[in-house]
Amino acid sequence: MFAMRRKHYRVAVGLGAMLSLSGCLAAVVAGGVVGKDKVDAKMDRKHASAEAIGHDLNYRTIRISGVEKDGDIVKWTAITTIGRYLCSQHAGLQHATCRPE
Repeated sequence: MFAMRRKHYRVAVGLGAMLSLSGCLAAVVAGGVVGKDKVDAKMDRKHASAEAIGHDLNYRTIRISGVEKDGDIVKWTAITTIGRYLCSQHAGLQHATCRPE
């Protein structure tokens, strides 16, 4: 009898986990794309800033703030270990330009 209860418990726990997982997947599908785009854009700005500033900067050490879009140009401030830089990038281009603030 104990083995039978254990089997039913496993089935119930398994079904609960599947329902919980399906809810998580639905949440990711519904809202995850927008969040992913923001993360990708931030990473792109970090990489573009590191490349434009030079000095062998690691993109992981760069913080991005003050992002503004002005027509086809995106502007932001890159805060690095060596100073603050004003950066801009035209839409559709990979390379950015950065100058010391």
